[in-house]
Amino acid sequence: MTDPPSDQSRFSSLTGASLKGVTRPLTAYFDRRFTDLHQHIDHRLDALEARLTRLETAVGGVANAGRIEAAAEQADQLNDVMARVERFSAEFGARAERIAVAYEDLAARARAEIGET
Repeated sequence: MTDPPSDQSRFSSLTGASLKGVTRPLTAYFDRRFTDLHQHIDHRLDALEARLTRLETAVGGVANAGRIEAAAEQADQLNDVMARVERFSAEFGARAERIAVAYEDLAARARAEIGET
C-alpha cells in the first residue's frame, strides 16, 4: 500500500513548478548566452584547425618533421664546431703572440751579444 501524498510533497512540487516558471526568463537568457558562447568557441576551434592545416601544408606536413629535426641537430653540431674553432683560434693567436715576443727577445739578446763582442 502506498501512502497518500503528504502536504509537504505537494508543497515542494508546487514550489518547484512555480520556481521554474519564475526563473524561466533568467534560465532562457543564460541558455542563449552559453549556447552562443559554445558556438563561438566551436567556430574559433574550426578556424584554428583550418590555420593549422594550411600551416602543415605549407611546411610539408608531418612527413618533413624528421627532416626539420635532423636539420636542427646539424645546426647544433655546426654551432659546437664553430665554438671549438673560435676557441682554438683564440688560443693559437695567444700562443703565436707569445712565440713572437720570445723570438724578438731572443733576437734582441743575440744582437746585444754580437754588439758586445
